[in-house]
Amino acid sequence: MQFMDNTRGDKLNKYRATVQLGADHSAYTDALPSTGVAIGTVTIREHSGALVYLEHIGGYIMITPNRVHRLNDHKINASIVQAAQDQQLDLATCSAVIREAIERARQINADWKVQKTAQLKAQQ
Repeated sequence: MQFMDNTRGDKLNKYRATVQLGADHSAYTDALPSTGVAIGTVTIREHSGALVYLEHIGGYIMITPNRVHRLNDHKINASIVQAAQDQQLDLATCSAVIREAIERARQINADWKVQKTAQLKAQQ
């Protein structure tokens, strides 16, 4: 299995990601990293794979049958928030892993918006 990231020419991070929270990831991998938690699947252009959160680095990877792609955390967090809205997930009935991913993504997005707003106000 080959590991790809931005420094090695992985172009997937240029495109929009579509996340399916809680989807069956077993079609893409039967093994997860020891500190990884599968939260569903992700599709970027014509590439699909298991969406895995790596707790020790606080980031996301996509595992396909042939490769592991390091994903842009900001884009994946935005996609997770969008997926939670689109799928109309009730946090009370979600698994703890999915609930934590949604809450983490919402918090990170909120923090980013506050930071961006402050930067724009400082420029004025």
